[in-house]
Amino acid sequence: MDNKSFRDMIRSVLRERIELEDNDDFGIEAHWRQEIDLFKQDMAETIRFFDQNCTPEEFDWFSEIIADIADETQSKPFVDCLFRYLLAHPECITMPGVYNHCLYAEGNIKDLSWECSLRESLNNCCFGDNSISDT
Repeated sequence: MDNKSFRDMIRSVLRERIELEDNDDFGIEAHWRQEIDLFKQDMAETIRFFDQNCTPEEFDWFSEIIADIADETQSKPFVDCLFRYLLAHPECITMPGVYNHCLYAEGNIKDLSWECSLRESLNNCCFGDNSISDT
């Protein structure tokens, strides 16, 4: 699948998700599953989408599912790309829940010896002396 068709599919599913009513739990869950399955199909394309094409508004919406993607794929490069995105778009850190969803994604990697090295860079860059810690 080429990058453009992948982007188009992702954005189409996201548009449908955005149009759902907040109280449509069944519809939201179904769209989350659709998004997760689409992202899982090709992790290289997924990472490329986040690195090159994802807008901050899209990242905010997709943050709803990034911990699930990390849990189901155990993709360390995917988690790295999330923190890389936050470094490139620090305005996303102030969006409600986005940073925590990235931390949850990191925490869902079952290799306990691994930690995203970019998280410390993000803390130093964006939080300075008030860095957020997972301890």
